[in-house]
Amino acid sequence: MRKKWLLHDNWTVKLNRYPESKFPSIPDTKHVNSWIPASVPGTIHTDLMSAKKIDDPFIADNEKDLKWIHEADWIYQSKFDLPEESITYKELYLVFDGVDTVADIILNGKKVGKTNNMFRRYCFSISEFVKRTGNILQVIFQSPVRVGNDFIKQFGDLYSVRFEERIYLRKAQYSFGWDWGPSLPTVGIWRSVYLEFLEKVWIDSVLFTTLKITETSAKVLIKVLLGGKTEGNYKIECNLSFQNKHIRRVKSVSNLKVVEMEIEVQNPFLWWPSGYGDQPLYDLFLTLSQKRNKVDQSRRKVGIRKIELIQQEDNKEVFYFRINNQPIYMKGANWIPSDSFIPRIKNSSYQSLLQMAKESGMNMLRVWGGGIYEQAVFYNLCDELGLLVWQDFMFACSSYPENDFFLENIRQEVREKVAELQHHPSIAIWCGNNENEWIWYRVKNGSYENMPGYKIFHHELPMIVNDLDPQRPYWPTTPFGLEEDPNATTSGNRHSWDIWSRWVDYQEVEKDDSLFVSEFGFQAPANISTLNSVLKKENRRVQDEIFEFHNKQEEGNERLFRFLAGHLPVNTNWEDFIYLTQLNQGLALKTCLEHWYRRWPDTGGSLIWQLNDCWPVTSWSLIDSHLNPKIAYYFIKNVFVNPSIFIQKTDNLITTEIINGGNEDFTGQIVYSLFNLLNNQVINKEKNDIVVRKRNRISGKNFPFDKLVDSGNWILIITLLDKENNIVKRNHFSLKKWKHLKTTPSHVKIIKRKDDKITLEAKNIALFIDLHHKTARFSDRGFIMLPGEKKDLDIIFGKAGRINVPDIKIFTLNDFLKL
Repeated sequence: MRKKWLLHDNWTVKLNRYPESKFPSIPDTKHVNSWIPASVPGTIHTDLMSAKKIDDPFIADNEKDLKWIHEADWIYQSKFDLPEESITYKELYLVFDGVDTVADIILNGKKVGKTNNMFRRYCFSISEFVKRTGNILQVIFQSPVRVGNDFIKQFGDLYSVRFEERIYLRKAQYSFGWDWGPSLPTVGIWRSVYLEFLEKVWIDSVLFTTLKITETSAKVLIKVLLGGKTEGNYKIECNLSFQNKHIRRVKSVSNLKVVEMEIEVQNPFLWWPSGYGDQPLYDLFLTLSQKRNKVDQSRRKVGIRKIELIQQEDNKEVFYFRINNQPIYMKGANWIPSDSFIPRIKNSSYQSLLQMAKESGMNMLRVWGGGIYEQAVFYNLCDELGLLVWQDFMFACSSYPENDFFLENIRQEVREKVAELQHHPSIAIWCGNNENEWIWYRVKNGSYENMPGYKIFHHELPMIVNDLDPQRPYWPTTPFGLEEDPNATTSGNRHSWDIWSRWVDYQEVEKDDSLFVSEFGFQAPANISTLNSVLKKENRRVQDEIFEFHNKQEEGNERLFRFLAGHLPVNTNWEDFIYLTQLNQGLALKTCLEHWYRRWPDTGGSLIWQLNDCWPVTSWSLIDSHLNPKIAYYFIKNVFVNPSIFIQKTDNLITTEIINGGNEDFTGQIVYSLFNLLNNQVINKEKNDIVVRKRNRISGKNFPFDKLVDSGNWILIITLLDKENNIVKRNHFSLKKWKHLKTTPSHVKIIKRKDDKITLEAKNIALFIDLHHKTARFSDRGFIMLPGEKKDLDIIFGKAGRINVPDIKIFTLNDFLKL
């Protein structure tokens, strides 16, 4: 049987080589010339931080002083003895699940192999090199920047949006820097390293595919890929079970590398995306044996579900996903790595982020192509939570080489990753890259078929996917369609970046008729407590150089001011500015999401750029790097969680609509309230019973302009109540821009605190209430309260488990719209 022994202990690291001409950029090389403790999995930056050799790169602008780290070569070393039980085994392997990136592997002074791809698993036979005791294992890393530049000199320069040295390296592209992340191309053993004993044949991969679903059964295909020398007679036993249902199949194997078994599952429990059903996961257990000896075993969770990408319907171009024969609107966000230093991302962080995604009503996340193929915990949680995954391959915003060396490297990478991830029911689509063709079309003003790398995304990758996973859709790039311009609105999917990045206001989204939006966004700063943790007091000014350094987009902070001035009052007090710009982000995303969701089925989905962050920064994220949601998170939750209220202005009407895209009927009441903000009085109020069937939409009350208040200083509030009279949803509309309105003070106060809850009360109408505390956060933000209402909020504690009510600061837009 397969045996594994982790080699995560007793590691040290030191500087191995630094180009002499650049030594002056290091204040004192002695502090890294001797061995310091190292962590595996880990990175050189986090090891240097732990040894107090460098300051935290995230604080202030420390990043600028740390470039010498990625210009240097580093050597990691560990000592180990063989486990007692391993001595009886004839064949031992040294396995690295992830090495970042270009390194030589030395065991007892002998080179056993090398690595050049962060995403691949490396397995080296070491039986002739290993000793029973006193083994010395070294991993000698080369500078990624220098290696990248050497490749450019050898093979030629290729076009890239930024950091050309990254193109030839199979390394997380964002680590070199992005318009939301710092430039920290680190090195290290970033995933597990271990000794492994394998029999002469083993289970290498297991593929699971749903071939067909009917009302009473499902046909699934289990494909087992075997490694090693498969001569001889073997037997594979397959057990597929869920709750009290068990299916067992046995198949004899002789001299085969691939073994296939089709199974008919009667009355299957189907896996559904969040909001459309449950996520039952079958247990798939495989045993490989020879005679009566078990040779290897494999266990994984799988889901029975069918997925289709629909692009033609009723003689017109469309782009939407159909799951188990049910068309489903994709509500979601883009996912980037949650730290610049990946090994320190805890499983609990994945749990928090993905749980928040589900609770916001999302059903799809896109794993962006400039990051990593995510950790196993990510995909396991997506399976459990019902979050579909749009999975990019790891290529972004560049042309890429097509020489034999590079092509063979990525063939192995992609085959390995598809085989590793294919069984997850959450994976909805494989996508070749992020924006390569679109950028080539825009910058080079020519056909993307002439782009270096075209062969990779339109020939190499689809061939591999078709071989290993033919039932799942493949898409060459995002954005992409049938037109000359890859980002056209008439076919395929689109990145909508005129808004924000090209200085177009978010209200212009009404002109956007995209079939599927896989990227769009709007920036806001991280939360006050998050930014305060990395900025000194003197830098907490809205035009401070260090604050602007924590926005990596060119003219990013200038856009904050421009769009804030377009919609909301401008206030440059530190905390007020963060509140107002976060509120503006929420209003912008709400406007865009409502527009595209209302267009369903003409628009098949909208994925926000981006869910999360990798450091404390002003960016497009909904949740900052300290795992604290911004105001916008709660705005999109109000759109995505069913049912949803939509209010739209036409030429002479305000129209309303309620959409229930979920799997259950909604029965309750709808309340229309028209408020005069000048005197805090109700102009008109109407309450009606309402039923919205599942996966349905109904029209609500319309408001002619000529029946409304002449001054325009009013706000329309629509509230949905459930059968118990609880507020389920609330939406708002103002004919004037918010900055032009005037209103009374809100007089919101905390009237009760008990354990982990507080109760708010509003004397007057209170617009977009937000609460701030330096260590805690609250279960809702940016909400509206009507006069006399009370609202309970949960306290989510941070570092401290206790807070004082006087330390909670309350923001409302009323504070900036005074009469």
